[in-house]
Amino acid sequence: MGSSLYDPNSIEPTLKLIAEIMKKSDIRRLGSAALDLSYVASGRQGAYFEFNIKPWDIAAGMLIAREAGAIVTTTEGKEPPLDRPLSILAAGPEIYAEFRKMLNF
Repeated sequence: MGSSLYDPNSIEPTLKLIAEIMKKSDIRRLGSAALDLSYVASGRQGAYFEFNIKPWDIAAGMLIAREAGAIVTTTEGKEPPLDRPLSILAAGPEIYAEFRKMLNF
């Protein structure tokens, strides 16, 4: 799970999604997108999302997660652009679809 202090427009959608997640699981925030993505890659963390993140914050972690078999897309389910800020979702294949459904709150 991620959040951005730099984008006040992300606060409300992030809090709504946190409420949905907490109905089924716990939440962790490690403070580093690359570390969160690495935890998804290792299986220590089931999923990671963040709204309006810079591509340089997720590029290396995205590669690590994908190489380990995680699905990494935009929150809309598309290929993440690495030339502009984006909203990202990464999850293991077992829970990716369920997590994507939660994004449609």
